[in-house]
Amino acid sequence: MRRFFDELRRRNVFRVAAAFVAGSWLLIQVAETILPVFGLGEAAVRILVIVAAIGFIPALVFAWVYEMTPEGLKLERDVDRSRSIAVHTGKKLDRVIILVLAAAVVVFAIDKFLLEPTRDASRVQAAIEQGRSEALLSSFGDKSIAVLPFADMSPEKDQEYFSDGISEELLNLLARIPEMRVAGRTSAFSYKNKDATISEIGKQLNVAHILEGSIRKVGQDVRVTAQLIEATTDTHLWSETFDRTLDDIFSIQDEIAAAVVEKLKVMLLNDIPQIADVDSTAYEYYLKGQYFLDRVNEQKLTQAVAAFEKSIEIDPDYAPAWTSLAVAYRNQAQFGYRELHDGTAMARQALTHALSLDESYGRAWARLGIINTTYDWDFGVAETSIRRAYELAPGDISVLSAVARLAAILGRYDEAEHRYREAIVLEPLSLSTRMNLGWTQLYGDRIQAAEKSLGALAELDPTYPLLHCMLGQLRLLEGDPQAALVKMRQETAAEWRDYGIALALHSLGRSAEADAALARFIDANGQTWPYQVAVLHAHRRDIDQAFAWLDRAFDARDSGMVWLLGEPFLINLHDDPRWPALLDKMGLSH
Repeated sequence: MRRFFDELRRRNVFRVAAAFVAGSWLLIQVAETILPVFGLGEAAVRILVIVAAIGFIPALVFAWVYEMTPEGLKLERDVDRSRSIAVHTGKKLDRVIILVLAAAVVVFAIDKFLLEPTRDASRVQAAIEQGRSEALLSSFGDKSIAVLPFADMSPEKDQEYFSDGISEELLNLLARIPEMRVAGRTSAFSYKNKDATISEIGKQLNVAHILEGSIRKVGQDVRVTAQLIEATTDTHLWSETFDRTLDDIFSIQDEIAAAVVEKLKVMLLNDIPQIADVDSTAYEYYLKGQYFLDRVNEQKLTQAVAAFEKSIEIDPDYAPAWTSLAVAYRNQAQFGYRELHDGTAMARQALTHALSLDESYGRAWARLGIINTTYDWDFGVAETSIRRAYELAPGDISVLSAVARLAAILGRYDEAEHRYREAIVLEPLSLSTRMNLGWTQLYGDRIQAAEKSLGALAELDPTYPLLHCMLGQLRLLEGDPQAALVKMRQETAAEWRDYGIALALHSLGRSAEADAALARFIDANGQTWPYQVAVLHAHRRDIDQAFAWLDRAFDARDSGMVWLLGEPFLINLHDDPRWPALLDKMGLSH
């Protein structure tokens, strides 16, 4: 046995084992540090460990069987012992082992004293964020519910707008109960015509209960079937069928809401909210308008306006119809289907009338606050409107988003992020909310957090407009313009793709291509997106041109102007005396 171990030493098998283990450990440590930067996590490290483990024995066998000679690698049995240089090879292996161990000490020190504090800070922040979400979820206990879109059981299958509308109104009614957490419309309605089980939906939306049902409408006769289900056990807690006329649809919704409250044993601080009384025909037109309002194109918005106007003609005292009409007018103005100033004025007038009818309608206050923010640039008035909306409807996703947007515009990024996270708890499948969260984190210089939020969005929909442009901007801020260009070229929205490519090409120093990209962007979007043109000039250090385009954006009432405080690619303007004057003119001076 002693002779065997002596032979192992002579053939440097022990040294090869030590060098292999040390080298493998160093490689794995470096991989654990570097691979996450490229989006590769524990799986890639596990593969390295497995490969190293598999390679260990063959490496020892190789060291036993072969020997390095001045003539090259030979089988050990073919080497003349008197001419063997195994001793010299062993000394070289000793030096290799020392160097690897020294490198390992350096890597350990860098990881321990430079990288670990950063990871600790990230873990603490992630824990705080997770804790906030879990605290919000647990505060409601099992008093949580998702209202799925009711099925259209009408003979002609032509009442989808009606069944969707009733479902949404039930959702809104339950959301007005502060003691209950109600999953938002976008998330709940994403399961429409899908085969997901009740337990899967409950788990994905973090709710304990599901309300589903069907509607059959023939003329003025309506049959509504509703059932309340415990998500984890798929147990039916309550179900009922209502055969009424259209005039009784409001009492049906009130009865369903009351049944849900009773079965969930919600301890109410106030009475159960009830849906506003409105003419049944006007209500049907309102539901039809809501159906068209969700489909943002010129034809559907025109149909939405017509439906809301018809609803108001029949019942002029219905505040929700006036509010939704304002949203339709404003959308038409923003998308270029109606002149901007006229459309916004019409929206403001409709909202003012809605609040004169019902001063406690939170959504009307929120929509008015959005106009105060993005068009009037009167942030003090906007704060008053939006805070009032939040007091009245703290569980409304649109209200939470309005609060978060205003906070981000004013540079209160912690508050904005907190409100967006609240909205995501209520609306976990809302793509726009996740985009806005990532945007806010980018503007607040929380690059890693933005990367995580946008990554979650990419998992839900990798084709979402603006997503890859935002990811490209993150790469630019991280100092990797080549990776940024790759991301920009993956952008699905043409305008944002062209904008992002122009940013990245300049950062790469490809001047001729960057000039051409800027010229193309101005030619296609200069009239409608002057703010983005200004950002491109600022990034290029064309300071005078940047301020000239910002003046155009101001005169055009470009809503991008509200993001001056956070826009990272305007940083080259901050030392110019015109910058504080511009912030003061916008009402954004601190």
